[in-house]
Amino acid sequence: MERNISNVGRKNSNIATWILLIFSVIFFISYPFHDSFVGGLISSLCCAAMIGGLADWFAVVALFRKPLNSNILARLFRTEIIPKNRDRIFEALVDMVEKELLTKESIMNKLGSINPSKAIIELTKADKKQELLVILNNIFNEILNSLSEQDLHNIESLSNEILKSNLKSIELSKVISQSLEWMWNNGYKEKITDIIVDKIEELSKTYESKMLLQDAVLQILELNRGSFLIMIIGFFIKGNLENIARIVQEKLVNFVAQMKSPENSEREKIQLFIVKQINRLNEDEELKNVVETWKNEKLEVNQDMFNELSLAIKSYILSLKSDDAKTFETIENLLGKLENNIESFKNDEEKQIKVNNTIKGLIEKLVEKNHHKIGLIVQEKLNEVSGEELSNMIEPIIGEDLQLIRVNGSLVGGLVGVITYILTFWIV
Repeated sequence: MERNISNVGRKNSNIATWILLIFSVIFFISYPFHDSFVGGLISSLCCAAMIGGLADWFAVVALFRKPLNSNILARLFRTEIIPKNRDRIFEALVDMVEKELLTKESIMNKLGSINPSKAIIELTKADKKQELLVILNNIFNEILNSLSEQDLHNIESLSNEILKSNLKSIELSKVISQSLEWMWNNGYKEKITDIIVDKIEELSKTYESKMLLQDAVLQILELNRGSFLIMIIGFFIKGNLENIARIVQEKLVNFVAQMKSPENSEREKIQLFIVKQINRLNEDEELKNVVETWKNEKLEVNQDMFNELSLAIKSYILSLKSDDAKTFETIENLLGKLENNIESFKNDEEKQIKVNNTIKGLIEKLVEKNHHKIGLIVQEKLNEVSGEELSNMIEPIIGEDLQLIRVNGSLVGGLVGVITYILTFWIV
């Protein structure tokens, strides 16, 4: 296309040049006869046409370069208009693209007419599945291949921070409470009770429990030492403290073991206690703070775990980067797992609306945040073009019209010359 434009422009340039030469030659031939009416008319016509043609030739050439490559003419007149105004032209182009062609409003309006859910459903059809796999595979490979060693290091550090910050932002007490509440109300009530009872039974059999019982007995005796009867009993108990603690422990273990029976009356009490503790996780601010403090301490202590997870993520990305087949297989597996969800998504208009709003919301935020980069990208690309290259780009496009201007200059100049001669001839 550009070559065709250039050829047409060159053809018109030749016509304009020939017209200028013809008028110039006729002027010099007719000038000796300018005293006669016909000679003067022809001489005036050709002189005006020659001047008009030369003036327009100079103006057209001066747009792109120095006429006759003359520095003298360049000093006397404004030449190389386009190359010298490169920055202003580019600034206007950037401004036009950013503030008129690709405004935030125009992009948002275009987004409003897009239905992401429809596109997703269309791409997930059986006959389009392979096409979708190829598209996703190409996108993933492009992303993976563009990752440098520094990018991978940044991903490792970023994933470490993201994992830790996300875990810190999770309200663990709320998660535990909601999980236990759901399990309690969805058929896991007896199972949870059994786990708690088993744990109590296990703890009650330990040596530490036996020592606690001994301490408890001694504390009771200490609190009641003013009584003579208690003193006698205490004297007897202290001599057999270990045996008494063992007997109490056995009784405790048997008591807890009986709670395993669904008919046991104490089991209901332990269940009420469990419900109360679940509610405490939601309502007791002090308990919630204790849980959160414990969680944050564990996160700080277990930094190695985050490092290992981040390293695993980096290693997995490297394995995908080095094996295209693995990338394709991974995407295929992900789509396979999503198929059931996609089927239900096709029939759920409410979900489609939510997905549309979510995707559009994300894109709108990206547009809002990065719209200024459109101008920067255009500016960056334009900065690679020099003034001379700009002239070479523009000249073939508008060259045809510019050469027609030269032709028109000669013709209009000639017409003005004829009119002027006729008017002045009668005056003289």
